[in-house]
Amino acid sequence: MFNSTVEDRCSAITATKIVEQGTYEVDDNTSFEYAVTEFGNTYIRKYTGTTEEFVIPSEINAKEVT
Repeated sequence: MFNSTVEDRCSAITATKIVEQGTYEVDDNTSFEYAVTEFGNTYIRKYTGTTEEFVIPSEINAKEVT
Protein backbone atom coordinates (compact mmCIF):
# COMPACT_ATOMS: atom_id res chain seq x y z
CA MET A 1 0.00 0.00 0.00
CA PHE A 2 1.27 3.45 -0.87
CA ASN A 3 1.50 6.31 1.56
CA SER A 4 -1.26 8.74 0.55
CA THR A 5 1.01 11.71 1.29
CA VAL A 6 3.50 10.51 -1.32
CA GLU A 7 0.74 9.82 -3.84
CA ASP A 8 -0.60 13.35 -3.44
CA ARG A 9 2.78 14.85 -4.33
CA CYS A 10 3.62 12.57 -7.25
CA SER A 11 1.45 12.94 -10.31
CA ALA A 12 3.62 11.11 -12.85
CA ILE A 13 6.84 9.19 -13.19
CA THR A 14 8.87 9.68 -16.34
CA ALA A 15 11.97 7.87 -17.50
CA THR A 16 14.90 9.69 -19.01
CA LYS A 17 17.37 7.90 -21.23
CA ILE A 18 21.06 8.43 -20.45
CA VAL A 19 22.95 8.86 -23.71
CA GLU A 20 26.41 9.59 -22.31
CA GLN A 21 28.16 9.08 -19.02
CA GLY A 22 31.69 9.23 -17.81
CA THR A 23 34.23 10.77 -15.49
CA TYR A 24 35.28 14.40 -15.82
CA GLU A 25 38.70 15.02 -14.29
CA VAL A 26 39.47 18.57 -13.24
CA ASP A 27 42.92 17.74 -11.87
CA ASP A 28 44.69 14.89 -10.04
CA ASN A 29 42.54 15.40 -6.92
CA THR A 30 39.15 16.48 -8.31
CA SER A 31 36.81 14.48 -10.55
CA PHE A 32 33.10 13.99 -11.09
CA GLU A 33 30.96 11.21 -12.51
CA TYR A 34 28.41 12.72 -14.90
CA ALA A 35 25.51 11.75 -17.16
CA VAL A 36 23.91 13.41 -20.18
CA THR A 37 20.23 12.76 -20.89
CA GLU A 38 18.50 12.40 -24.24
CA PHE A 39 17.33 15.99 -23.80
CA GLY A 40 20.89 17.30 -23.50
CA ASN A 41 20.81 17.91 -19.75
CA THR A 42 24.14 17.23 -18.06
CA TYR A 43 24.08 16.14 -14.43
CA ILE A 44 26.85 15.49 -11.95
CA ARG A 45 26.05 12.15 -10.40
CA LYS A 46 28.91 11.82 -7.92
CA TYR A 47 32.03 13.58 -6.71
CA THR A 48 34.92 11.12 -6.90
CA GLY A 49 37.86 13.30 -5.93
CA THR A 50 39.84 13.62 -2.72
CA THR A 51 39.83 17.40 -2.28
CA GLU A 52 37.50 18.65 0.47
CA GLU A 53 36.85 22.01 -1.22
CA PHE A 54 36.10 22.19 -4.94
CA VAL A 55 34.16 24.17 -7.54
CA ILE A 56 31.34 22.46 -9.41
CA PRO A 57 32.01 22.98 -13.13
CA SER A 58 29.45 24.96 -15.12
CA GLU A 59 30.24 22.87 -18.22
CA ILE A 60 31.46 19.36 -18.91
CA ASN A 61 32.69 18.60 -22.43
CA ALA A 62 31.12 21.87 -23.71
CA LYS A 63 27.70 20.90 -22.25
CA GLU A 64 26.10 23.07 -19.56
CA VAL A 65 25.71 21.37 -16.17
CA THR A 66 22.11 21.68 -14.98
